[in-house]
This record gives sequence, C-alpha cells and structure tokens, in this order.
Amino acid sequence: QSTWGSWIAKRMDITVSSAHVDVAVPLKPKWPGYENLSRVLQNAEHWYEIGLLYPHEAIRQDLKTFTQIFGRDNVSGSLNDAWKVQRFLEYFSKFFYPMVHGHHDVEEKIYVPWVKSRVSVPDRICMDHKQLLDELDLIKSFGPTINVAVAAHDETAYHTEFEKLREAVLGLNGFMCDHLAEEETIFPALLKEHFTEAEEQQVIQRIIKAERSLGPIMLPWILSAMAKWGGPERVAAFFKTLPAPVRYLLRSRWQPSFEQNAHGLLHSALGHSADEWTAHDTTCCTIQ
Repeated sequence: QSTWGSWIAKRMDITVSSAHVDVAVPLKPKWPGYENLSRVLQNAEHWYEIGLLYPHEAIRQDLKTFTQIFGRDNVSGSLNDAWKVQRFLEYFSKFFYPMVHGHHDVEEKIYVPWVKSRVSVPDRICMDHKQLLDELDLIKSFGPTINVAVAAHDETAYHTEFEKLREAVLGLNGFMCDHLAEEETIFPALLKEHFTEAEEQQVIQRIIKAERSLGPIMLPWILSAMAKWGGPERVAAFFKTLPAPVRYLLRSRWQPSFEQNAHGLLHSALGHSADEWTAHDTTCCTIQ
C-alpha cells in the first residue's frame, strides 16, 4: 500500500513507514536519510516553527550541494571538469535562480506584510534580499563567460572565471544561510505570540497560489527537501492540502520530471563522467 509520502521518500532513498496524518504533525525522531540543515530549528515541533522550513530547507539542501560541487576534491578549475561547472550553472539559471527569486518575492509582497499587520519586523530582513538577489545575479552572469572560455579551449580564461565563480558561490552560501537563520530566529516567536496556525495555513495557501507559475518546479523542490527533514508523513500531509489537479500533476509529471531533469542535472555535477546523466522529457519541468 503505497502513499504519495512513501513514494517520494523512496525516490529520495528514505525508508520509513507510511501514514495518513493531519497537517499539524510534529517532526518524528530521526530516521535513515533524515537531514535538517537549520542552525536554529533543529528540534522544530510546532506550527510556528515548521512553516519556515518548507522553503528554507529546499534552499539549504541546494546550497549544500553547491558547496560540494565546488569542493577541491570534485572540481580542479581545469577544462577537464568544466562540464560539472556548466551543469551547475544550467541548474542555477533554470531552477535555483527563479525559485529563490519567487520565494523572496512572496516574502516581501505577502509574508512580511502579513506579519507586519500586527507586529514590527526588523527592516534588515527585506534589506538583505537586495544583496542576496545581487549575488544571485552575479553567479548567473558567469554562464556566458564560462561557456566562451570552454568553447575556445582557453585554460587560463576558464580558470580565472572558475575561481571568481567559486568565490561567489561560497559567499552566497554563507550569506544566505546567515539570512535564513536570522529569519528562523525572529519569525517563530512573532507567529506564536500574534497569530494562529489557521491564519498561517491561509497565508501559505496564498503563497502557493501566488507562485502557481513556478508550481512545476517549486512544489517538487520543496517536497524533495521535505522528504529529508519531515519524512513521508509530513510530505503526505502537505500533499493533502493541495487541490486535486495539482496533486495529479505532481504525482504524474512534475515530481518525476524535477527529480530527473532538475536535481538529476545538479547532482550529476558530482559524478565522474558527463555520460552518467541525460535529460528526459523536460516539458514537465520548465517555466512557460
């Protein structure tokens, strides 16, 4: 008897018993494959803590992979492994960049104004977004210069661009993780004091609707990370809150396509050969 939660957990190499539960379920004890990368919410159990993990853990999981890709034991900065950097840049441009842009957009237009309707929020939360978006733009801009150096077989130019890109990626990881940790320090206390779980669920649904154009990549991205930090029970609970047509598309098209064509692309940059991964039908996993 397979549930959506156990299905995605299997894809993520996580083995736990399947169950049907309500949305407000506490995090279970650690299981094989469990991973929560938050500095602040390692023991999150309450609704006012867990909601932030939905997007934040997806971001942190990718950032962790980025730092692994740019580890000196994976890439040397020579043209021999330039294909790994090109695949990182392709994933970054097609998937991570629009998803993080979308996340910060709804934070500024929906989430933060919602919280500010009852309590003050430090201005630096949104001020950080400007620097983060500038850093995203910088990393994305390396795509053309890296490709030109590779096409020209220019080892010197490639190595120079590679080192600058590596520095930018590691810098983004540090600043982004600091920013997410600050949000996770500030918002849970405000939510607990001034809002209810039902009100937060309403704003989450507003956010999902606002991000519907990103649905084919955003929802699979969040659910893939959730399978690690929340397990099949929480994936199944979140899945039940979505409209039936969205559930159908997730199960039949979006999630399989994302795992193969998005995360498959990204994680192939940790492999030994460019031939180990190939894209399948990508029409399910693109922004129209």
